[in-house]
Amino acid sequence: MTDVMAISDHIRTYAVIPAAGRGLRLAEDSSLPKQYTIVCGKPLIYHTINAFLRIKWIDKLIVVFDAENSKLMEEIVGSIGH
Repeated sequence: MTDVMAISDHIRTYAVIPAAGRGLRLAEDSSLPKQYTIVCGKPLIYHTINAFLRIKWIDKLIVVFDAENSKLMEEIVGSIGH
């Protein structure tokens, strides 16, 4: 049992948030995908990233996004300040 616990102590946990789709059904402005739709004053992806950052056992968070909106995503991630 000790060997299993020693191995599990070194396991890293990664979370991947897919945010490269269009998802236009939710967005009022069809020029932006739904992950950028404003909900409670912030883009939806902002809330999603913050929720994952609060999970202590996740070691690394990876957000996959499209190159077309890379500047917008960089601004959102930069505003989180984590």
